[in-house]
Amino acid sequence: MNKMHIILAKLLVFVVFGAGLSYPQQSPAASPAPAVRPITLKYVHAEAEGATALLFSVKPFADEVERLTEGRVKFTTYPRGALATPTQNYELVRTGAVDIAWVLPGYTPGRFPMSQIGALPFAWTHAIQGSLAFEPLLERGLFAKETADTKLLSIHSLGIYYLFTSKKKVTSLADLKGLKIRTTGDYQIKAVSRLGMTPVAMDMGEAVSAVQTGVVDGVILSYGITGSFGFTPFVKYAYELPFFAATGMWVINKDVWGKISAKDQRIIELCATQAALRYSYSEDFIADIRREQFRARGIEIIKPSEADLNSAIKITQPVWGEWVTDVEKLGYPAKQAMTALELMRKELGIGWKPTK
Repeated sequence: MNKMHIILAKLLVFVVFGAGLSYPQQSPAASPAPAVRPITLKYVHAEAEGATALLFSVKPFADEVERLTEGRVKFTTYPRGALATPTQNYELVRTGAVDIAWVLPGYTPGRFPMSQIGALPFAWTHAIQGSLAFEPLLERGLFAKETADTKLLSIHSLGIYYLFTSKKKVTSLADLKGLKIRTTGDYQIKAVSRLGMTPVAMDMGEAVSAVQTGVVDGVILSYGITGSFGFTPFVKYAYELPFFAATGMWVINKDVWGKISAKDQRIIELCATQAALRYSYSEDFIADIRREQFRARGIEIIKPSEADLNSAIKITQPVWGEWVTDVEKLGYPAKQAMTALELMRKELGIGWKPTK
């Protein structure tokens, strides 16, 4: 068992048993607790209906909180786009239009500079590695400033993003030149540009028709997202250069958080941590399944050469330094976060490094 598996096992034990949630003890001498009026939280997410992560993480988060609080905290869930576009989920929580949300920071470039550390090119090879690497940064409060107007519950990595194209078969870095590719996120856009592609930012709903009609040549997304959002009929090739990942997070309205008991706050925090790990695991799991499904549909999957992989890492490496410089200028602890991240990557033995 490698270090990553040991750390993951310890973290899962903490999440499940850390607060005695699975086996609550009842004192025989304790008098009945006063009745607590249940609170119902308006919960919005950004996942497609039927998406693996929705079934394994986003929805179970709410179910688990309800179960472990014994109904003291309930949820009314609004699916993707029911109240607003997914780009507005964070604002919905901040303003109190909803109480709690699963948010994709990459949908709002410039708004969440610290969380973009998880979207830097070639940071890790599996989503679960990213979520584990985030833990010490979250514990040290390094994301607190950018989410100061809400309560941040957890932050995690989405699946690894590859290139899916509709017409052009990409077999090398040279083939990337000039491609119009849908992508989002400040530093994902920088990385895509350095590799010679033209990044096009748009919502996922627009992206499917953009690929179908040729407005863009393809998308850089995870296998899970590509399958769930209906891209598969319109893509013919997958180039498995592991460009980067994206980040997701659960946030809750501050005023609402203050109305929840300390005990139930702890349950919600633990369930959010568990949901973050489940999300990443589901993304890694579904990638293997989707890959075979895509092959069965006739989508050709191309592996990059080691030389191209190393070249891509070297070409995009300056983006890491740009992130530190840019985010430090904004008054965020980017250097501290980068040091913590690099130590965690080393501890876990993760991430791509160029070979000489």
